[in-house]
Amino acid sequence: MRAPQTLAALALAAAPFGIAAPAQAVPDAPVGNAVLPQKTHFDLQAHRGGLGLTTESTPEAFAKALELA
Repeated sequence: MRAPQTLAALALAAAPFGIAAPAQAVPDAPVGNAVLPQKTHFDLQAHRGGLGLTTESTPEAFAKALELA
């Protein structure tokens, strides 16, 4: 007779996980004539070695990124 109570308790405990909505980030839309940061800031991407061309996080990696840009 204990099995139905256990199953009911498990079902109630698991229910919030089944009905919870996943969290989603929504980007803020630019307002009016706002300029996106991608258009105004320099973004250097080769800090990890420029796709294996140099050792990551070194001055050489950043120099290589500037050459490739």
